[in-house]
Amino acid sequence: PPSPAAAPRLFTGGDDKLVVGWDVGAEAQLGELKGHADFVRTVRVSEASPHVVLSGSYDHTVKLWDSNANRCVLTLTHADPVEDVAFLRGGGVVAVANGNRVTFCDLLSGGRVLQTVVAHSKTVTSLWADDDKLLSASLDHFVKFYELQQYRVTGSVRCAAPLLAVA
Repeated sequence: PPSPAAAPRLFTGGDDKLVVGWDVGAEAQLGELKGHADFVRTVRVSEASPHVVLSGSYDHTVKLWDSNANRCVLTLTHADPVEDVAFLRGGGVVAVANGNRVTFCDLLSGGRVLQTVVAHSKTVTSLWADDDKLLSASLDHFVKFYELQQYRVTGSVRCAAPLLAVA
C-alpha cells in the first residue's frame, strides 16, 4: 500500500480559521493547521513540495506550513486582509493579494518583500500564475498581466463587472 505521505490529499480553509488536511481516498481528516486569527480566504499547495502549504487570511497574514509536521514555519504580515496567494518560480517566491496591492515575497529569504505593485484601485480578489506570468483580478473590473522578471504590469483587460476570480 502507498505511504500516508503519498496518499492523495487536499487542503481546505474556512471561517473556522483552520487549514484542514484531508485524505481523499479515505474521505478522512488528516490534521488541522491552527494559527490564523480570522477567516482563511485562500490555500495553495506547492507543486515542488506537496507537503508545503500556503494559506492567506483576513487576519492580514500568509502562513507557510509543513503539513507533515502540522506546524507553521513562516508567517508574513501584510497591511490588509489577504484575499489570495500564488506560488511562483518553483515555490520560492509567492505573490500575495492584499488590499489593492500584489506583494511579491521571497520565501527562501524568510519572506523578504521583493516588490509591491499597486496596479488596481480596489481590492485584488484573485491571482493566477504560471512559469513566466501572473494575472490579478480586482473589484475595480480589471485583470492585470505581470511579467515576473521585474514584477511589472505589462497589460490589462477591463471587464463589465467587479471580478472575483481569474484563470
